Parts: sequence; structure tokens; C-alpha cells
Amino acid sequence: MSEFGYPVSIQELFETPSMPATSSQSSSWAGKTIRILALLKEYFPVDELAIASDPIQHSRGDSNNQVKSLTIKTNLIKAGILSKGGLYLIIGNVSINADDGLFLQATTVTDVCGLDPNIYWDSIKMQRSLLSTFISK
Repeated sequence: MSEFGYPVSIQELFETPSMPATSSQSSSWAGKTIRILALLKEYFPVDELAIASDPIQHSRGDSNNQVKSLTIKTNLIKAGILSKGGLYLIIGNVSINADDGLFLQATTVTDVCGLDPNIYWDSIKMQRSLLSTFISK
């Protein structure tokens, strides 16, 4: 599943230091290709950086401000295709370094405005459940 990325939410990425048991790969997120659904909070084209949040957490309007933000490096994608407030499906590699902490090096970006994030995550949960039955056998 590496070229399509393992589907994960931004919240899961920060909450769980390793991949779920439905994967036969090593457990650390670092170096893995993932696929996230991201709501862009900020975009800095000159710096080739974007700041994204989980659209489901954002829509809930968490009163405790526990919505996590993920830094996305955009130097490998075409400039000008991202915009603040847009909903995107982003595939990229997770990296961790001392300066930036956890970040995603984006390799593929698709605009998915109009997609219902809740229905998307329901389908991901069902897919994980189905895959776990095959992997556990």
C-alpha cells in the first residue's frame, strides 16, 4: 500500500506513535508513506510549507483547542495548486527531525472539496476492519 499511502488521520498520526496492527510493516510512522485528508489552515508558497488540520476535528470545533496541526513541506508539488481553507487528499512521506518535529513531505495532492470527511472516515474504518480479518488469519 506504500505508493497510495496508508490512510491515516492527522489526529491518529499524533496520538499513536506506530501504525495500527492491520499493517505488516514496521511500527514507526517515520519513513512511511501515508494518505491524509487535510484542511489547509495556512499556506506559505515562498517557504514551500503548509499547515493543515484534521477536517473532522476542525468541524467539531473542539473547545479545548486540542486540534492538532501538521506541517506539510510542499517543495515537490506544483506551486499554486493549494489554497488556504481548501480540503485536500495528500500523499507523502512522514519525517521527524529535531528542528521541525513531525512533518509530511507531500508528493501528491488532490483537491477534494465537496467530499464529506465523515463518510470518508467511515469507509476507511470499514476497510481497516475488513483487512484486519484477513491479516489475523
